Amino acid sequence: MKFERSALYSPGTIFLVVAFLAAFLASISLPTLPALEIARTRFNTILAVDGVTIDEMRTGVWSGCAYIHGNGRKCTTAAVGYDIGVLSFFDADDDDVKVIGKSWTRGLILLPVATFFTLISLIFALMPGVFNGLVASAMSFFSSLVMLLAFIVEIILLLRQKDKFGIPGASTHAGAGFWLTFISLIFLFVSGCTVCIRHRRSKGEDIEMGSFFRRFRR
Repeated sequence: MKFERSALYSPGTIFLVVAFLAAFLASISLPTLPALEIARTRFNTILAVDGVTIDEMRTGVWSGCAYIHGNGRKCTTAAVGYDIGVLSFFDADDDDVKVIGKSWTRGLILLPVATFFTLISLIFALMPGVFNGLVASAMSFFSSLVMLLAFIVEIILLLRQKDKFGIPGASTHAGAGFWLTFISLIFLFVSGCTVCIRHRRSKGEDIEMGSFFRRFRR
């Protein structure tokens, strides 16, 4: 596999690198990277279950975690789609406990999928040739579309979490993973344009230089 040296310093490639790194970090999320959650609910008042006080609820791509006062955290089993709520962490038989079902978190798998396509786009952007540039540009736009869908799912989850845990004294905010997804989306869209322009200019320069040298062969 041959890479073009000049492509390493082009704006389009740099945008793709930033988009990929942001999406990759956001895709790891909970429970591996607890600081990169999609949404976070802080309970300023006491939320206690079986004598255990919960300070925060966090939702990530693969898991949800409850942060227990003075006793670390408890997370759901990592999976594509999971339930988040008090019943997910404790053996509490309470029908009134609010829970976010798997149908609200299953769509988060779109983020790792978009990250994979972003990596493919980056590889093609580093390879020489107009065809590879067109593929990289097309893949960037496709990745941005999948990333947009993933971001919409995150927005819906954020609103759902805010509604389900909207008890007095609780506050729900977007987490770092949410904003990393947004950053990746913006850079993906911009990179699709710049990669295409760079390869079109490169092709134009090759044609122009070829015509210039052919004049001296006559």
